[in-house]
Amino acid sequence: MFGKGQDLISNTPTTHKTPDSLKNPFCRHCQCNAPSVTHNLAQRQKQVSQRLLGLLKSPAATATLFLAKMPCLFSVSPLTSLSIRPQSMRCLSLMLLALCACHSLSTDQQQDLSMCQESARTYYRDSRLEKALGVCERGLAIDNENYGLRSLYAAVLLRMSEPASGSEHQLLDRSRTEFATVYATRSPNRHERHVLFVYSLARQKQGLRLTGEAAQYKSAGKPELAEQSELLAVVEYRAAAEMLEVLLERGEMQLLCHYHLMQISASLGDRDQVFRNGEAYLKIAEGDQQSLEKEIDRTTIFEEETKQKRNLQQLRDEEIEVRTFLGTLLFDKKDYDGALLQLDAVLRLDSTRSKDHYNRARVLKLLGRIDEAMNDLRQFLATTNLPPDNPNVIEAAAALKQ
Repeated sequence: MFGKGQDLISNTPTTHKTPDSLKNPFCRHCQCNAPSVTHNLAQRQKQVSQRLLGLLKSPAATATLFLAKMPCLFSVSPLTSLSIRPQSMRCLSLMLLALCACHSLSTDQQQDLSMCQESARTYYRDSRLEKALGVCERGLAIDNENYGLRSLYAAVLLRMSEPASGSEHQLLDRSRTEFATVYATRSPNRHERHVLFVYSLARQKQGLRLTGEAAQYKSAGKPELAEQSELLAVVEYRAAAEMLEVLLERGEMQLLCHYHLMQISASLGDRDQVFRNGEAYLKIAEGDQQSLEKEIDRTTIFEEETKQKRNLQQLRDEEIEVRTFLGTLLFDKKDYDGALLQLDAVLRLDSTRSKDHYNRARVLKLLGRIDEAMNDLRQFLATTNLPPDNPNVIEAAAALKQ
């Protein structure tokens, strides 16, 4: 009735507080293990820092307070006056230069920088990526160390890059380089959520690229290069997963995090994690859809209703994608009951998906539910856009004639 050994038609989707255990009982600013000092010594340190800033003629009053709170840079004895440690001179000089640089922008430059940030975000949201890239470059010419602009610049490059299966990866490489520079400026749990999330996407995409290269090396009879690419891909996947786990711990972007962790787990061959993240995604998605449905019923503004309906449809489309992905994995595991549950849910969401009528027919046949399988085959043939000589169409038509 059906061909043996076939797969289902492919539906595969392509301020946080530091924990107490990580807090240093000594210097809380630079983690150098310098013991804390008394109020008296702190006052004297403040005086020294004020004199230093006076020499530099810096207006940075906030920097004065910052320096005054860093006992690790000073050597203090109850019997002598306060002095700067010689080994700390280089660190202090660099810090003072950085602090002065923070205040080196003129009012006009600060305004231009603010306009660049706002314009770049708008262009990015509207998918006008060339415009966003140009505005980011103009803003970075004013302040090359601007956290927000540099991370947005990296995100634009990522969106402009070719798919992982493509042949040109210069933009992806540039994006990863920019993200790595931004990422190195803070500990992971102190980054903005957009940096953690989009950088994880860049690492995941690099992993997919390396996985593709490994397959090409295998086909070319180069097993050593294939193994090397596979190992590098695992590094990228795990790095991406770690960033997403940080967001989950912070309770941020949970729906998207579980979605991509499900994909990464599939790439790593960890099916238990695939199902764990897939189920977590579906649970959150159900709650989000219910909230949107209530909002649609409540609103009396047409534009708002249209927007929420669009968001609801997007969530439903993503749910279909996840369920078909999980259904395929369950089918491969010969868990036909589990696969059937996922396909039932997909067709409740969208009964016009002809390929899933075909997939469900195959599952029903394996479960011995022949009449129901025949009904799905009829629905498949009535709605499919596949040509008459397609193997699945020929097979379905032959099964119905028996």
